[in-house]
Amino acid sequence: MLAHAALHICRAPKSNLVCRGIGQAMAYVQSAPPIPVPLHLRDTHYASAKTLHSYGGYVFPHDDAKGWVDQEYAPGIATGQFYQSDSRGPNTFEGRADQFWADVTGQEQPRHPKKS
Repeated sequence: MLAHAALHICRAPKSNLVCRGIGQAMAYVQSAPPIPVPLHLRDTHYASAKTLHSYGGYVFPHDDAKGWVDQEYAPGIATGQFYQSDSRGPNTFEGRADQFWADVTGQEQPRHPKKS
């Protein structure tokens, strides 16, 4: 069974976009000023939290039937700023993941510009 898994991994299409996206995100963190944590993501588990800040509005994605909700996690960071899909067709894992994303969110996955 491990041989089958190794063969599948070896034959799968390769992409370095995840590594590139992580590199872009790390460079952004090192060069940009800190992003404030949105109020709906701040900790509310300590006693004085309610008196210090106005919290609320967080929606737990796991409680949503789709498993995804449209809410801001990183102010000023556009969807696809660090990662864009480069699926090579609808029958690839990436293509199916992109279609799933579009079905769940109603938004297309940001696409990496193809080099000619």
